[in-house]
This record gives sequence, structure tokens and C-alpha cells, in this order.
Amino acid sequence: MGVPSRVRGIGPGSYVSPRTVEVIGEGPYSLLMLEGLLNKGVNVTHYVVKDKPDAEVSDIDIRTFSTARGLSRVIGNADYSVVFSLGLRIPDSAIDKLGGKLLNIHTSLLPEFRGVADPIKEIVAQKREYGGVSVHEVGARLDYGDILGQMRFELKPTPKLHRHTPRFVDLVYTRSAIPAGAELFTNVLKNIDKIVPVSQSDLLDVPVLSISRPKK
Repeated sequence: MGVPSRVRGIGPGSYVSPRTVEVIGEGPYSLLMLEGLLNKGVNVTHYVVKDKPDAEVSDIDIRTFSTARGLSRVIGNADYSVVFSLGLRIPDSAIDKLGGKLLNIHTSLLPEFRGVADPIKEIVAQKREYGGVSVHEVGARLDYGDILGQMRFELKPTPKLHRHTPRFVDLVYTRSAIPAGAELFTNVLKNIDKIVPVSQSDLLDVPVLSISRPKK
């Protein structure tokens, strides 16, 4: 996995989204998502990470936590909070505090693999030819929040890398899921005032590739 040794905030002259964002997560995939969002011009002001970051992060305010209760105390520092690769459930008190400003980047086309700890592993195990990411609001029920956008990507094994190896799962994350998640979240953020959230119950039998319904 190509985890960066150092992540810097957006440099002078780069496009900067008008809304500030804090990224919440843990582990190397969270760090890669942070880097991907910064490269897209998302104005990340805070990185809320479990324990210690896996790399040096500069020009961004770092806040750490070790428990769900500790997480509640350190989030809510920006216009929007986005979760990616977090191994614990966010407390209801934090969800209520942030309301619709707390979003999650989920590595499947919800409602598929809702509540699954690692959807990418399941997608690979089922020999799917495609995967996807969803940006949804975080609510009291895990992965049941209304959807703001979705994006689909293909799964392409390489001649030297069989799809049933851990390295292939890592490849899907680093080359497909994380870049797609960063792109999707950036597009959602740019159009947040025009998007009408879509209930997952409306998508149970609909293979949606992307959602961006403008308000009338």
C-alpha cells in the first residue's frame, strides 16, 4: 500500500472549496482519503483520527481520540464532517450534535452491503465485476442514512494479481474506491445546496450509478 509519509494542507493557488471539512477515521485508508480530498481541493481544516496518524500531517489541525466518548468531544470543528474507514460506531450524542452535517463515504452502492465492516472484501469475494461508493448522511441506524450521491467503478484484475489475494483488495481500495470516494464527495460538496437526499428504501431495486437531484 502506497501510504504517504507526509500529508500537507492545500497549497496557495489551489482551488479551495468554500465549505470547511473535517475528516474522521483511522488507519492508512483514512489517511489516503484525506490526501485524496486535499488533492481535489476540499478545504480540510481538521483530521480527527483514532490514536496517532500513520504519517506526518501538516497545515491541518489534528485531533485524536481512543474511544467513542472521546470522539464525541473532538468532532464538530468544520462546516461538514466526513467519516471514512472508522472502526467504531459514532455515538448518538455526536450524531444529534452535528445533524445533517455528518456524512459517511461508504465503499458500496448502498443499500447493498449495508452494515458490513468491509464491503470491498465482500465484493471481491463475490467475484463482482464492479463496485461503488456512496456518500450518505449518518443517522442512528448504521449505514441507513439518506444518500447524497453514488459512483460506480469496475473491478479489473491484473495479469500478475489474482482477485482472490489480499493485495487485490488493497488495490481496489487504493486505485478505485478511495479515488472514487474523493471525487464523489467533492462533487457532493460542490452541489450540496442542490441535492435532495434520497431514502435508501427508494433504491432497493434500482441499480443507481449516480444521484444528484436538483431542488425544484
